[in-house]
Amino acid sequence: MIYDWKWVETDLMSLVHKHCTTILSKTKNTTAISKTNGIRTILRALDNNASLEDVFSLGVISTGQLGIPAGLVFSMPVSFRNGHWSVHSDVTVTDELRLKLDACERDIAARILKEDA
Repeated sequence: MIYDWKWVETDLMSLVHKHCTTILSKTKNTTAISKTNGIRTILRALDNNASLEDVFSLGVISTGQLGIPAGLVFSMPVSFRNGHWSVHSDVTVTDELRLKLDACERDIAARILKEDA
C-alpha cells in the first residue's frame, strides 16, 4: 500500500533514475533487464516454493523485526513457502549495519520534515 504518492512521484522516481544511471555506467546494460530479472526471481520463488535455505531481499512493511521501526518499508531478508513470505528474524544486525540503518532513518525523517516545512 502506498501512503505517500507525492514521494512516489518525486523522490522515488529520482532515486530510481539515479540507480538506473549507476547500473548502466557499471554494466553497460539497461536496468530494464535487472528489474525484470529481480521481479522474475521473486515471482518464481513465490510460486515454486523455494527452499527455506534460499533467502531473498523483499521490500516489506516492518512490524519491528530486526530492530527496524514498525511501519517503515524496508528491504528484509525473506523466504517463501506455500505462496507466502516470511522475514528471517534470525539475522544478526552488526554495529556497521546498525549505523547504516540509523543513517537511513535520519535521512527519511529529514525528508519528512522538509516536506512538512
